[in-house]
Amino acid sequence: ESVGKPDAVVSDRADYSRRDGAVRPGGYDQSDSDLNGGLNESDEEDDDSHLGDGVVQVEGAGISQVNGIYTRARAWDSVDLFTKTAVWENIEQTFSLFRCRLSDNSKRWYISIVPKNNNPGTSKDIDFYFQVATGEARELPGMSNWASARGPEADPSPTVRYQKEIGQSDFEG
Repeated sequence: ESVGKPDAVVSDRADYSRRDGAVRPGGYDQSDSDLNGGLNESDEEDDDSHLGDGVVQVEGAGISQVNGIYTRARAWDSVDLFTKTAVWENIEQTFSLFRCRLSDNSKRWYISIVPKNNNPGTSKDIDFYFQVATGEARELPGMSNWASARGPEADPSPTVRYQKEIGQSDFEG
């Protein structure tokens, strides 16, 4: 059984696109923004002025490699994209937390491994968790309502917090 080291789930995201937002049986719900060409690209791709030096803390995920501090790497889909490095299947990988547009024009946040030299939000990503996005211009990933993109083997889903600096959460009391 591969509970500790699940195989990569790589599929054609268009096969699983659902307008109603439902997760298909098996839990491998995938984004399909690769069908949109450059829809996720924006004039703000290289704009470093979004949120400054904030970080995102991911904790409590059933896949422990996902947990940790993600730092802002760049803009994607007109919002900040965050990354961290961890070992996955004995290889050092970059884990990304990003928002992307699906083929039905809805948006989701994903925590994924995006292969080197690829844009996020394609069928080449290894997705771990996702969350429905609001699509707001300066949106941040939400704290709760994250779901597994890998089925029950990845439960529980994480809690995600944006922090202006390490130890200072915008969501604390």
